[in-house]
Amino acid sequence: MMHHVQRLWIPMRLPGLNEIIEKKRKVFRGGADGYSVLKKGWGETIAWLAGAQGFQKTGGGVFTYLFREPDRRRDPSNFIAGGVKIIEDALQDAGLLEGDGWRNVTAIQPWWIADATRAGVTVFVGDRTLAFDEAVAMDDEAHNERKSR
Repeated sequence: MMHHVQRLWIPMRLPGLNEIIEKKRKVFRGGADGYSVLKKGWGETIAWLAGAQGFQKTGGGVFTYLFREPDRRRDPSNFIAGGVKIIEDALQDAGLLEGDGWRNVTAIQPWWIADATRAGVTVFVGDRTLAFDEAVAMDDEAHNERKSR
C-alpha cells in the first residue's frame, strides 16, 4: 500500500522551549514581545523553505519530526517542544496547514539524533507515523538527492 508523505527540511537548529520562554519575557519598544518577533522571523523562513521545496497545502495528518541536533547539549523535550510549536504555527500562518488543532494534527512522533554535520529538522506529514529507521532513511535519501544536483 502506497502512503503519501510530504517532507520539509529546515536546515538549521530551531529554538527550544527555554529560548522561547526567555524571548517571551522581553518586550521591545512599541510593545512587541520577543516571542512575536522570533515567531515572525521563523515563520517567514519556514514559509520560504516550504515554497522552495514544493511543500503543498495540507489539511493535516500525522506529523513525524526528525530533529538533527549538532550535539547533545539540549534536552530532547526542550528542542522538540520549541521546534514543533514554531513549525506548526509557521505552516498555519503561511496557509500551508489548515490548522494545528486536534482535527488537523492527528499524531506527533518526534525522533532525534546527534549529527554535527547536518543540524536541522525534517518534518514528514502523512497518513501514518514513520518509524525511526524509515524517517532517517527517507531523510538521508532526500539529502543525497539534493547533494547530487
